Amino acid sequence: NGFKKAMIAAGYPNGEVPIDKIAAGLSEPALKKFVEFRPQLRRIQRSIMAMEGTLGADVNPLIRKMTAGIIVYENMRLLTMSLFSQIIDPFGVIVRGGTVNQAFDTLKRGLQGVVAGWRGKPLEDAMTKLAMQLGIIDAGNFLNSQGQAYSSVFMGKTAKWFNDRLFRWNGVEGFSQGTRVGAMVAAISFIKTHSDPKTANQHSERYLKELGLTAKDVELADGELDYTNKKIQDAIFRW
Repeated sequence: NGFKKAMIAAGYPNGEVPIDKIAAGLSEPALKKFVEFRPQLRRIQRSIMAMEGTLGADVNPLIRKMTAGIIVYENMRLLTMSLFSQIIDPFGVIVRGGTVNQAFDTLKRGLQGVVAGWRGKPLEDAMTKLAMQLGIIDAGNFLNSQGQAYSSVFMGKTAKWFNDRLFRWNGVEGFSQGTRVGAMVAAISFIKTHSDPKTANQHSERYLKELGLTAKDVELADGELDYTNKKIQDAIFRW
């Protein structure tokens, strides 16, 4: 408080003094220590700016536009055919404990998502709506999560428009969304199978434990899970 009052008296109403002003008022030994510490202080300042979202605020707008343009160009040059690298993703369902039919259904949903992306009309079947309710896919921002992943906070409207459309055109966003929905369907089936005494096996208790569940946690209402149960939601996400 005393320091702040002194700074206000010196003409700094908020008590905020530039580093150079502080350095000017230091004795020679203190100034030497300050100079040694200044690089660390600068890193601390930049870290705080990064966390509060002000880092880079002084960048020239033209440089920002050029950088955004380069990002979009590189994305289009390198990621246009990236859908082919994702075709294998649905078979992760088998690795996690699903069936071949579930993996095939996930692949089919992914391909349907690609077509839906090209048409600009998201799928609206019951499982897709459930995935939206659970937050597995984003109901409000269809076809842009991949664009956000490969963009910049300083990307302008034009560059962002092209960047987001890239992942619609190359099918990656729609395929990724369909894969998530298919995996959710497989997760639900997995939980039901291993919590039902009629279909459980000697490994079921361990499988459920890996998902943070016990058979008692799984209560079926008309053959369906309680999707409002936080444990069930977490288990589906974890699967």
